[in-house]
Amino acid sequence: MYGDLLARGTIREGDEEPNIGPFMIYIEQFFELDTCRGGLANNPISFTDIYNFAMIKEIEEFDDFLYLMRRLDNIIMKYRDKKNDNSNKNHKSSS
Repeated sequence: MYGDLLARGTIREGDEEPNIGPFMIYIEQFFELDTCRGGLANNPISFTDIYNFAMIKEIEEFDDFLYLMRRLDNIIMKYRDKKNDNSNKNHKSSS
């Protein structure tokens, strides 16, 4: 993942890869849930999808899991909205 970001120029070569060791499982779970978004719009992941995922994975602390997934979802949606806004501005200026 870090190597992909570096290759795309999203991060600079001098930046160090963050050590998120014990949290990596949550990142992986979030990106699995990210595939549940409905439609082409930047919609939040539904509560039902998060709940069903937690039940399938037998996650015991659902409230904590829900909070974490919502926080990650909000960050990703803001990033995608900003990226789309910039893309639309660039597209309009080249027309």
